[in-house]
Amino acid sequence: MELGDRIRLLRKKRKITQPELAASIGVHETTIRRWEQGKDKGSDLKTISLLAKS
Repeated sequence: MELGDRIRLLRKKRKITQPELAASIGVHETTIRRWEQGKDKGSDLKTISLLAKS
């Protein structure tokens, strides 16, 4: 499973929207969308760190 798929799965499991997740970790909702689509992997460690803190 790709990182974006995992982010989407966990976000939906927590029943939060992309804008809600984005606000909780301090990124733009477009960033969440791009992560989930696999278009912007960014720094995987940075991504994981932000998500783990939310």
